[in-house]
Amino acid sequence: MLEQAKQLVSQKKYKKALVLVKKLNQQVNTLSFASLELESGCLFYLKRYKLSSLRAQQSLTFAANLEQKLGVLSNLAACYEKLHMPPEAIAALKQVLEIDGSLNTADKRYSLIRLAFSVGDYDTVENNGQLLCKLSEYSIQTLLLLAQTAINTKNYIAADKYLSRLVVEIRTECRADVEQQNIIAVLNGFHHIEAYGKEQELLNFLEAKFKHEPWFANVETRLQGLKNKPGTKRQKINKPPPEPALTVANITGTTVSGNTVSTVKTIEKLKLALEAMGASFNNSLRICEHNGDIKVSCATDNELSELLMDVPIHCVPLINDYRFSLDKDGQLLSKAKNKMLNPRAQHIMHLLTVMYNACDKLNSWKVTHPLFALAGRENVLSKLFAGRTNPTEYASFYAGSPAEISDAALIKSFIGSRAMAFTRSALRKSGIRSKQEHEEGFIPIVDLTNHKMGAAGFNTHESLGALRTYTGIGPAGREVFVQYNLDDPLITLISYGFVDSSAKWVYTVPLTLQSKAGLVMHVNNYSNTARPVDVPHQYLGLKEHFPAVIREGADVHVSKVVIPGAERADTLRAVLAHILKKVDLEGFYVNPAALEREIDFLEKQLIDSNKTYWLALKALVQSELQGKQPLPAGVAAQLIDLCEFYLNHLKVYSERTAYSLKR
Repeated sequence: MLEQAKQLVSQKKYKKALVLVKKLNQQVNTLSFASLELESGCLFYLKRYKLSSLRAQQSLTFAANLEQKLGVLSNLAACYEKLHMPPEAIAALKQVLEIDGSLNTADKRYSLIRLAFSVGDYDTVENNGQLLCKLSEYSIQTLLLLAQTAINTKNYIAADKYLSRLVVEIRTECRADVEQQNIIAVLNGFHHIEAYGKEQELLNFLEAKFKHEPWFANVETRLQGLKNKPGTKRQKINKPPPEPALTVANITGTTVSGNTVSTVKTIEKLKLALEAMGASFNNSLRICEHNGDIKVSCATDNELSELLMDVPIHCVPLINDYRFSLDKDGQLLSKAKNKMLNPRAQHIMHLLTVMYNACDKLNSWKVTHPLFALAGRENVLSKLFAGRTNPTEYASFYAGSPAEISDAALIKSFIGSRAMAFTRSALRKSGIRSKQEHEEGFIPIVDLTNHKMGAAGFNTHESLGALRTYTGIGPAGREVFVQYNLDDPLITLISYGFVDSSAKWVYTVPLTLQSKAGLVMHVNNYSNTARPVDVPHQYLGLKEHFPAVIREGADVHVSKVVIPGAERADTLRAVLAHILKKVDLEGFYVNPAALEREIDFLEKQLIDSNKTYWLALKALVQSELQGKQPLPAGVAAQLIDLCEFYLNHLKVYSERTAYSLKR
């Protein structure tokens, strides 16, 4: 019977549904939350609001979880508003926000401040309106309510602040939806607080578009009357201090700007959702979007670095919690799995997906990533990936042509460029239970910051369970960068699609070195580093250069070797000495002279082998430019730039260490 009643409701046959559901609710054994809620809904649609509220109150006692309570309280608030009972509606809406204060209930938050204003409950307006100011759908009406609240409480400084923020909304081209009645309200607000100068400035701005409107003439006339009235002050005596010219950039809390409205709105929603989950953002943070490209900047001068973004780890959507696919238009789809490690971040994942699609990120990634353009060029790809220890990881780039690249390959590459690894201990401290040593996840908002080698990295603060970034130091308006990982230009090309020419060091290509003592050294380029206790004291600041080392018989496995820049060229020889001493079971290198000769021998092999690899890759790319089907010019230029970067780096290292490369 309950299902039959639901079917009738879906057909908008509320009277028939009400007859059935009443029968259910008259019997104790069939009385339930679902039946009471359905009866309340039927009564509401039939405009029997008093009975609807009574049934809603009764269903509240049967609610088994917060989601059910949230729905009932929302319905109760609607009933009370229809019954002209604002205090009761306000109380119900406050309970709604106590359960869920996120963007999911933004409409309820707005209803709350609207009703609170109507009964003069100005504290509730002020306390609950600030969050809505940052959301495009509600910012205009909320700022108007806040401004009028400030006027009614004679807080003219606050009123001026809110009205000035409304001026920004009116003057911003993307807010062409501002209604004339709201514009009039702003003009009247300035007039009420006697900020006649600002009223005149706004009127001048509006002249071209609204001069023909009757209200324009009325405002113009009242301002003209003030000019002609002897002794009239143009500004209120106790007016707030003059403010700088207001733009989107210097309004506190107005963080996101751009020319793609859908992207800007989604980032705003994402930021608010994160704040509702405990994230915090410096007021100087600016997120600037242009045609889908995004950068993060800082609006203030900083002589000392300050906290810029602080995002709790429980906000991070974990990759293994979702199934990803593409629709026919190449838009990303994300579907949560039944069993999730971090279900709290499900709404964040939804907003991230919307943001990526608003920027058309997947289609753009496929078009702009240089390695996808090399599909069908197996010889070039194979040679390029030979510069990495794990070439099979990049098998997804192989395809007969760019058009044949699979959705799975595209998704894997895109997610790989966005994901960050979190340790099991960091996750556990945030209430996320994983059996894996690491879990990869998206880092919302934070990952909008662009990469630059040498910048501060992402700071995972395990004890606080948060991911942090900092402003750095510099002038107002500067772009803020982070160092994604300890990646050299080859890795940034493969993972992110660009050559990072700011790198001060590079990994050697995988190679095998033969020592004079008969040891065979297999050099990889993984990221594993030595334990801090194994790093010489004078090199603790460069501990990332020191590899993990394992000896098995005559074979020595080295996780990586870094070729440093000119500033710390001595580090490579120190690393080679560290490796040799660590594996010297026979005492080959007790004699310092023998150690130096071995280092010279290994260094020569290492530098020569790297030079040979990069010269060969450069020659291959140049030859592919001459064929019947030449490489795409842009991709070829990137690859040649990559080769020349490494060759120049090797040359600078050699000159700095007085090591002569073979010509």
